[in-house]
Amino acid sequence: MKPWEEYKTAEIKPWEEYQAQTQPIEQPTVEQPQIERTPVETFGRQLGLTGRYIAEGAANTLGIIADPLAASSNLAFGTELKPLGQATTSLLNRAGFPSPETGRERNVAEASKLLAGTGGIIGGAANQANLASSTISKYVLNSLSKNAGLQAAGSVGAGYAGSEAREQGASPSVQVAASVAGGLGLPIGVSAIESAGKSISSTMRNIVGSTADDRAFEAITKAGVNLDRLPYEVKSSMIKDVNAAMKTGDNLSPDALRRLADYKLTGLTPMSSSLTLNPAEITAQRNLAKMAANSKDPAIQSLANLQRDNDVKLITNLNTLGASSDDAATAGAKIIDVLNIKDSATKKVIDSYYKQARETTGRSAQLDPYTFTQTANNLLDDALLGSKISSDVRNKLNAIAKGEIPFTVDVAEQLKTNLGTLQRSSKDPAERLALGKVREALENTPLLEGQGKTAIDAFNKARSANRNYMQIVEKTPALKAVRDGVEPDKFVQTYITGSGNKSNIADVAALREALGNNKEAVTTVKGQILAYLKNKATGGSADEVANFSPKSYNDALKSIGDEKMNLFFTPEDIKMLKAIGRVSSYEKFQPTGSAVNNSNTSSALFMSMLDKVANSAIIRKIPFGGALVSDPAKDVIVATQSRNALNPVKGITVKPVKVKSTKNAPIGILLGLGATSENAGN
Repeated sequence: MKPWEEYKTAEIKPWEEYQAQTQPIEQPTVEQPQIERTPVETFGRQLGLTGRYIAEGAANTLGIIADPLAASSNLAFGTELKPLGQATTSLLNRAGFPSPETGRERNVAEASKLLAGTGGIIGGAANQANLASSTISKYVLNSLSKNAGLQAAGSVGAGYAGSEAREQGASPSVQVAASVAGGLGLPIGVSAIESAGKSISSTMRNIVGSTADDRAFEAITKAGVNLDRLPYEVKSSMIKDVNAAMKTGDNLSPDALRRLADYKLTGLTPMSSSLTLNPAEITAQRNLAKMAANSKDPAIQSLANLQRDNDVKLITNLNTLGASSDDAATAGAKIIDVLNIKDSATKKVIDSYYKQARETTGRSAQLDPYTFTQTANNLLDDALLGSKISSDVRNKLNAIAKGEIPFTVDVAEQLKTNLGTLQRSSKDPAERLALGKVREALENTPLLEGQGKTAIDAFNKARSANRNYMQIVEKTPALKAVRDGVEPDKFVQTYITGSGNKSNIADVAALREALGNNKEAVTTVKGQILAYLKNKATGGSADEVANFSPKSYNDALKSIGDEKMNLFFTPEDIKMLKAIGRVSSYEKFQPTGSAVNNSNTSSALFMSMLDKVANSAIIRKIPFGGALVSDPAKDVIVATQSRNALNPVKGITVKPVKVKSTKNAPIGILLGLGATSENAGN
């Protein structure tokens, strides 16, 4: 399957719509299934087909005269006379004459009808030539009747080749070309004609028709551009430009094609030098833009406005993708609210498990005090947090270890609640961590043996659920920070767009999982990432006055990285963001070797020189000389150069290098010269 035929199946828009906008291709006629016939039936059928071809060919020839008369009668008298060929075909169908079924039979039908028509014209011309009195009429009729054999062969070739082109799915223009080519040849035999028709059709399709799109598609694909992943409008526009470029006969630049695809995708308008990145062209065209700025013609000024328009489109693309207008605090608060809802819902489920456990006969079930206190002390010592435990908490642990407080499930639940309250109220991170270690030990304390199995199972289920969730919290710094009461204004920077240890890929992935399918939260994160990129690109300036900085934008995009971007953006969004980065670089690129005049001095000098010419003594002697000569000439030159600068075809084509060929001297002469050189050196 050709690459372009795969493109026909694209789901973005039906292939028929695309063909309607370019060159419609007549679909090949579906072959009818072969019918088994006896030799007698086959012979009778061939006779019937021959009769049909002769009748239809003659009718089509007579229709040259009869059809205009029938049309005039229909118009003048309201009759409903059909074209003679159409009426003959209808009559033959009603009479039961067979119709061609296969591609070969249809090809023979067209050839036979043209042959019959040509024979009638030749015969009629020969008869009338003897009766004609006018010298001119006799000459014309004799010309028509000459070379009957060649004319008949030409008719067969034209009919068969054109029909075969149609059978192969060629466009109308290809069918006409094939008929002309077939009619100019001298085909010998049906099989030779068929081969010629196919060959002509194939050759012509390589020159005109839809094959131009095939070749454009292939050229774009070879350049590394995947058209299947581009929107329909971008595909069509790319193919149109490449078709125009290929007609010039110049070579195509793969690099320029890739740059053109980026411009098409982002909606920016390139100057041809932005596609070639040729230093000399960049110099000429960007200085030309400054000259155009001094023109009084708005059409010419459009070139000068192009770079600003493109800057605005770059920023607009980020806004369209969803760059958030929320400030950091507002966006952070939205994300925190979602995480709080998730945290509360999870704790509610865990609390329901504990409630079920307490409602069993094991509410007063005893926990192992020794395991609890020993585990708590070990966790605190390992983390060097023993000194961060308050005296109240330490006294409570000692009382449990000594058995002064009955260490039941109810007591443990109350202690856990108190520890949570202390954690949230503490401003000291180390103290919060120490309290968390005590709570961790409490969660992992087993029941004493001998308790009721129902109570043990219920509490184990509750503790398992809580433990699993706490592991998720520990692996999600953003969620843990929300539980600890983080401030919203630094949330996005600290836990998403930043480069610290709390916004690494694993932590951001955990945050994305915590947000789940909450569309508002995910959209908020995307908006903040886009706002971050936009702020870096514009320096925080308002859209109306901002200049897009490709370096700052690309550095910011790189700092976030593909893996983080993939967590929140679709592949199409990421493709667009990267294209924005590349196009912005093309727009602001000033390569070594270019001499772009950023100060506008050369523009002013050029305009000054033109003013001197316009105000010269010679032109002053001419009435309205400046207005009628200098100004229009200047505008024409700038306008012409501006159109060339905005022609993408000039940006994606490369003139082939012409190497002067030198004729090789005969070997004997070269050997003689070599010997002469050697002798000269002795």
